[in-house]
Amino acid sequence: MKLSGLLAATGFLVCGASVLLTIMTFVSYKSGNGLTLLISALVFLNGLIAIGVAIISFLTILVFLVSYELYKPAYTYEEAQQRVGAEYSLAIRDSHFKTIQILDTNYEHYRVAAGEEGQIQEFMIDPKTGEIKALKTDDLVEVTSCNSVESTTF
Repeated sequence: MKLSGLLAATGFLVCGASVLLTIMTFVSYKSGNGLTLLISALVFLNGLIAIGVAIISFLTILVFLVSYELYKPAYTYEEAQQRVGAEYSLAIRDSHFKTIQILDTNYEHYRVAAGEEGQIQEFMIDPKTGEIKALKTDDLVEVTSCNSVESTTF
């Protein structure tokens, strides 16, 4: 945003300078010099272009920030782990499987493992709503290649 502000300030300064140059040209030369008038018009146009670029840059950054705020998950993975640990009173287990892809919606949920050795329970948490669903180990599948799917046992 600093760059767009700098561009806007530069554009306003250039526009102001060109207007001042045009006024000074007509005041100092009664007949008006065509070349000076052309230069001042080009400087003014350059200032308008700088202002336009600054406004477009600012709007682009604003669109990205607003879209990020609209689509970011309400819960982080760490917050989902804390919710599972607090709601089910289980110790959270580290796992390299952190998400579950829902194939028909192409939407990812967090996957949290909790419990003691031998008694590990898997949970699926919706990052948008925070809804927690306990999974059965029969529900989990692991894709080992693009063409085959195997059941995973824990």
